[in-house]
Amino acid sequence: MRRSLGIRTIVTILFALLLWIGCAAQKAEVVQDVELEQEEAKLPPPEPGQLMYAISPTKIREERSKESRVIGKLNGGQKVKAAFLQDEWYAVFDPDATDLSEEYALGYVHMSRLRPVPDVSQEVKLAYAVTRCNIRARPTKASKVVGMLEAGERVKAGFLTNGWYAVFDPDEVDPKEEQAIGYVFAPLLREVPGQATSP
Repeated sequence: MRRSLGIRTIVTILFALLLWIGCAAQKAEVVQDVELEQEEAKLPPPEPGQLMYAISPTKIREERSKESRVIGKLNGGQKVKAAFLQDEWYAVFDPDATDLSEEYALGYVHMSRLRPVPDVSQEVKLAYAVTRCNIRARPTKASKVVGMLEAGERVKAGFLTNGWYAVFDPDEVDPKEEQAIGYVFAPLLREVPGQATSP
């Protein structure tokens, strides 16, 4: 009789112990879930991405390294969205991309090869050429040359498109893009300080 009672007692104790372990594990999972939610709440928001353009033909690399495999190319003036700056390399995306998760990036471009695209504006400003440069018929390097600016020569510049400015005679009173002399690559122009006109 005593032996039978002892076995029942042991079984009861083991059952209670298993219940306690199960409850403790469940409680631990709840605590972990709460801690995870708290950590996720501290995470920064997704990268918004900055619209940038390539200053000249530029290679897109598979990884953040000049030794990494080339998997694409940007033309001079071509726009991309750039995000996740790390070790001086940007992850780049299609300019119209909305999901900027890094795994969907086109690849990586060194920060020295990119420049921010100014806010789109129709404002036309007085500018000068920083060096001798071509005026092209369209906002692309492949377009026909229709003129030339000497270093320091002034023009009115505006209507920024893919890293190219439409340029006008410096005395033009009412510049309209369709009446532009042509287009000049934006990095080759500098705004004349203190002088600007509205369209």
